[in-house]
Amino acid sequence: MTLFDKQKSHILLILSTAVALGIGLIVTAISLTNYHRVKAHMIHEFSRQMSSQSSLAADYINHHVNLKSWALSTLIKDSSFVELVRTNNLKAVQKQLTEFASQDDYLENLFICSPGYQGKIGAQILTDAIGNVSKGVVFGIDDPFSHTLAQSLDKKISHSSIGQSPVTGKTVILITAPIIDNGSVIAIIGYATLLGDILDHLIASIKIGTQGYLFFATPGGMAVAHPNKKFNWNLDINTLGFWEQIAGAK
Repeated sequence: MTLFDKQKSHILLILSTAVALGIGLIVTAISLTNYHRVKAHMIHEFSRQMSSQSSLAADYINHHVNLKSWALSTLIKDSSFVELVRTNNLKAVQKQLTEFASQDDYLENLFICSPGYQGKIGAQILTDAIGNVSKGVVFGIDDPFSHTLAQSLDKKISHSSIGQSPVTGKTVILITAPIIDNGSVIAIIGYATLLGDILDHLIASIKIGTQGYLFFATPGGMAVAHPNKKFNWNLDINTLGFWEQIAGAK
């Protein structure tokens, strides 16, 4: 999609495409350029690069989610691990989580949390693999992580849409899996991946013209991976006046 303001000598050329996989991402390219120099081949080339980066992002994220989901499925089937959780041996659980997550460069957090919070959808972290810094944190109440928690309470492995970590404030995607004992969900294991770091690598790998750049945002217009990191979760693209057109583009 392009948006031209013919009243100005310089305009923003904006191209947008949705990233596959239901995590709530739109990748957008912005380039400051002279209106009279905008040619069809420029738009075609930008669109080609956008499509390529969108496919790359979708493929990588899909692979990562599948890989981590499989890893969690093996852990929750380990009877010794389930027994540690059942007996509330959190020190031993934390040690096993730390060993389990030691090889992941994109780990934000790996934790065990309660199956619900105060009788509602939500969770409180009981222990984690990052030094227990997230212990006691409550999440999953009216945020992007509530759906995946509900799925795990229904005994399914699931992943969230993109969200902001309540622990670090970084851009993450959360994979959750139920820990089941005697047919009941006794806890939920959560695997939070630093999706923002993955997207940052994609952003750095492509240039749009001489002054352009890629960024990622939610369909609602909140920037989540931007070359200027101060905009992440602070810049609402709706305030720029064009996001409704982008998010609604087919």
